[in-house]
Amino acid sequence: MMVISLIYGLKAILVFLVAIEGLVGILTYIYDHVLNKKLIGNEDKVLFNPRKEDKEIEKLKNLKELKAICQKSYILGYGIYSIRLKIIKFFSIRLTSLLIKTPITPNQITLFTILLGFLSGIFFSLGNYWFSLIAVLLLPLYLILDAVDGEIARYKKMSSSDGDFIDGVAHLILAPTIYSGITIGVFKTTNNIIFLILGISLILFSMFVTTLQPIKNSKFLYKLINVSKGKYVNEIKKRQPSKGIESIKLSLFKKIFKRTYPFLRFAFIEYLIAIAALFNLLPIILVFFGIIYPFLWIIFFTNEIKKGTSDLEYLIGPYIENET
Repeated sequence: MMVISLIYGLKAILVFLVAIEGLVGILTYIYDHVLNKKLIGNEDKVLFNPRKEDKEIEKLKNLKELKAICQKSYILGYGIYSIRLKIIKFFSIRLTSLLIKTPITPNQITLFTILLGFLSGIFFSLGNYWFSLIAVLLLPLYLILDAVDGEIARYKKMSSSDGDFIDGVAHLILAPTIYSGITIGVFKTTNNIIFLILGISLILFSMFVTTLQPIKNSKFLYKLINVSKGKYVNEIKKRQPSKGIESIKLSLFKKIFKRTYPFLRFAFIEYLIAIAALFNLLPIILVFFGIIYPFLWIIFFTNEIKKGTSDLEYLIGPYIENET
């Protein structure tokens, strides 16, 4: 009897935690992107918060001093004013205070977040209600550790290009991994080919959307490297100077899209997944976003073509000037 009561108690706690995660995540996300005027006004700006340096671990008396070292630097306005991120940082700094006293490195933590993402996807793929709730609860742990690796890197001065690369990979594969797990799990329980097709659509186009700009930037970087070696300089000189992205005024559609798009990103979808898993409605996630994401990719694809690399052309300027 005690064992049965314990099992029911653990299930009740699991449901409660998933409900809290989903509701708090949705409410704070909506507040940040609709009502938080400080964030909306500064979300694209790089702000500077000076941080203390060269503090020894033994001299840290409280979390406030640790925050001054680990959580303040050159950062986008979103990182400063977001209520959602403040909640994540509330937990991350406490975990950081423990981990900085160990030999654990930031890269090891980042690699562990990748493992957490795969583990969450596997739990979703089992097609079991309770395993899906466990999968959901791994996601806030991922978010907390995603902040911890950067905090430890700042404290121990271990920031590196390798770390940036691993962190980028972790961010890139998380959403497709979770969508893959949900797709397999839903198809396993429903045996409905429509959910499989829409799930594959969501998986593929979520990757396509997030890789459009990196592909364009990597091509520009390749060109920049060649220009630095003296190649293609004359060809570039013949081109008309670009107006620059700063001179392009946002149309009404673009303004609406800019305010809407955050609610189509995985950062928000993961909270919808929590509520959907709670009420056993994960197929709805596949249907809605499996239809939306192909159109989203078309919008991004055409926008990247129209925008070109006008905001990056200034990087080539010094090499052309040196040739004159």
